[in-house]
Amino acid sequence: MRKFSKICILLAFFGLSIGAVNAQTWQIGSPNAVDLTATLDASGTMTISGTGAMQSFGSGNAPWYSIRSTITALVIQNGVTNIGNGAFFGCSSIIGNLNFPNSVTAIGFMAFENCSGFTGNLKIPNLVTSIDDEAFTNCSGFTGNLTIPNLVISIGNYAFNGCIGFTGLIIPNSVTSIGDDAFSYCNGLLSITCLNPNPTTITLGGDVFWNINKTTCVLKVPTGSYSAYHTAPQWSDFTTIEEVATGIENIELQNLKIYPNPVKDELKIESGELKINNVEICDIAGKTILIPHSSLLDTHYLILDTNSLLQGIYLVKIYTDKGVVTQRVVKN
Repeated sequence: MRKFSKICILLAFFGLSIGAVNAQTWQIGSPNAVDLTATLDASGTMTISGTGAMQSFGSGNAPWYSIRSTITALVIQNGVTNIGNGAFFGCSSIIGNLNFPNSVTAIGFMAFENCSGFTGNLKIPNLVTSIDDEAFTNCSGFTGNLTIPNLVISIGNYAFNGCIGFTGLIIPNSVTSIGDDAFSYCNGLLSITCLNPNPTTITLGGDVFWNINKTTCVLKVPTGSYSAYHTAPQWSDFTTIEEVATGIENIELQNLKIYPNPVKDELKIESGELKINNVEICDIAGKTILIPHSSLLDTHYLILDTNSLLQGIYLVKIYTDKGVVTQRVVKN
C-alpha cells in the first residue's frame, strides 16, 4: 500500500496520472494525408481538423483502433467533407452528442458502427448526399427524430440498423434507394414520414423495416398517395397509413430542375410553375459566393454564369414563392 502511494506521489510530481491518455496525432487526409489531422489529447478528446476528405479504413484498421477505449469525446471541425469508412468503428467509449459541421457531404461504410455511447439527437448536415452501409449500425443511444437531409439519394444496407432510440423518421423525396435492413430493429419508432408520393420510385432492399412494430408505428405519406403505399411491398405492412399535407410543398419544390451537375460555364435553373425570387451559390461552409443580378430574377427560368467559380463543391439555394430548394453541385 505504501509502495503504491509513493508511485502516485511520483506520478503527480512529474505531472502524470494513472490511466492518462498519451496525446497522439495522425495525418488522415485523402488523397493528401496532410490535409486532415486527427489529434487525441490527454483528456481522451479526438479532434479531426483540416480541409477535405478523410482516408477510409477497414473494420478495425483505423490507426487509433487499438486504443479506441481511451477516446471519450469526438470533435469534427468545419472543413471536413467526408467521414471515412470504418473511421470510428467500435469506438463505444465516446459519449455525449455527435455533432457534424455543415461541410460534411458523405458518411462512409461502418463509420460509426457500434458507437453505442453517443446520446442525444442525431442531426445529419444538409449537404450530405450519401449514407453508406452500416454507417450508424447499433448506435443505440441516439434519441428523438431522425431527419434524412433532402440531398440524400441513397441510404445504405444496415445504415441505421439497431438504432433503437429514434421515435420518428423523415425520409425526403430525394431518396431513390434504401438498402437491406436499413432501419431494421429501430423498434422505438412511432412514426415514419415518407415525402415521396410514389413509393414505386424508391428501390427497397430486403427487410428495410424489420422488427419495427408496424401496428403501433404510423406511416405518414403525402396527400393523395395512400393507395400507392397501401399496395406497395413493405410499405403496405404498416397497419396505419395516414395522408398528411406536410409533403406537398416539398414535392413541388423538388420538381425544380438545376443542371448540369457537374457544372462548367453555366448553371441552368427551371422552376416550372414556381417563381424564382432569389438565388445564392454558397461554399461548403455556407458563405455566399455568387448572387445573380436582380434583373434576372422574378422569373421561371434562369441561366447563371459560373465561370468565376473555382473548382469545388457548392450549395445552390433557390428561393421561390413556395419555399427554398437546396442542391449540391460540383464545379469542374
